[in-house]
Amino acid sequence: MEISIVIPTYGRDRVLADTVGSLLSMMKFGYEIIVVDQSAHHDTETERRLDDWYRSGKIVWLKSDPPSITVAMNMGLQNAKGNVVLFLDDDIEPASGLIEAHLAAHEQGQYVIVAGRVIQPWSQDESSRFYSTCQAEVDEFMGGNFSVNRLFAISVGGFDQNFRFAAYQFERDFADRARAAGGRILYWPAAVINHLKAPEGGVRSYGTHYTTWHPGHSLGAYYYIQISGRNRVQRTLKRLFRSVFTRFHLTHPWYVPLTLVAEVRGLVLAGLLWRKGPNLITQTVEI
Repeated sequence: MEISIVIPTYGRDRVLADTVGSLLSMMKFGYEIIVVDQSAHHDTETERRLDDWYRSGKIVWLKSDPPSITVAMNMGLQNAKGNVVLFLDDDIEPASGLIEAHLAAHEQGQYVIVAGRVIQPWSQDESSRFYSTCQAEVDEFMGGNFSVNRLFAISVGGFDQNFRFAAYQFERDFADRARAAGGRILYWPAAVINHLKAPEGGVRSYGTHYTTWHPGHSLGAYYYIQISGRNRVQRTLKRLFRSVFTRFHLTHPWYVPLTLVAEVRGLVLAGLLWRKGPNLITQTVEI
């Protein structure tokens, strides 16, 4: 097995089935697709398509509950058979040659993480690090189109499961630990996806960070501030200030208290999780 493609999914139907269908058209010997499904249910057509693919052996279909992107990714990582594991969002259009491009980057033997190019529907700025067409060694990556050396990823503990809900900054934490262990990260623009940004499901299940009291959009940011250990107080205050001093809040000031509640809830939960320590996988591997 050369490569395992892991698709964590939550609250997605047709766009998920279309994503999997596009990837199945690219499959070759030595490839596998693992769908880690955190959804309670799907519409009838999506359920039928996933079940048909699963029963015919075209995909591995795992269930994960309660929803957690980092738990789902670790499940995919631990169940993968490939030497390389490619993580993709569930609402994408993969460009031709995506899988082969990731494999080609890993075959250089110098890099343990390969970050692919992500074309966002709202941005086509060449200066953006993960839209650029220029190859480079980088110190982080964008979730939704990246691949890892499986054994190395497991050896550093996989993804910290304390990053919950929208799990912002889980990528940065994983990159920090990988680099601390001697790993290098390559941005490889030949590996391209179009991110469709489906309006429902995924991180959008937790509402928008402007109008919700849920800590889903703030927890990850505050938890990363705690574990990174640099200027915690200054960075926390800066995050709190910026959360309400936005163009949206200037025109909708009645949402300021709601946003502050969400931020404080995320900050408190992040502190509790930080005190417990990282929640990593403990599988033992030799690399």
